Amino acid sequence: MNRSYTFYFSFIFLSALGMQEMNLLVEADQPGNQLDDYITRLNAILSQKAAGILQLQTRLAHFQKRLKEHNVLVSSTTGY
Repeated sequence: MNRSYTFYFSFIFLSALGMQEMNLLVEADQPGNQLDDYITRLNAILSQKAAGILQLQTRLAHFQKRLKEHNVLVSSTTGY
């Protein structure tokens, strides 16, 4: 799979988890819902997000290293 698509799908995955968080919050705000269930489900979503972010950071570091190896990415001394 093309690397740019991999980054794109990682962002989509994290966005989808964000949507799940918002839906969960709306659901938890309804009368009669248990706070324990909300906390458990939110914790699972946050764990998935943390794992996704870590994976994305690892891929990004690898991508940056490859760019430097191919002299595509050069340190800027101009301050941009």
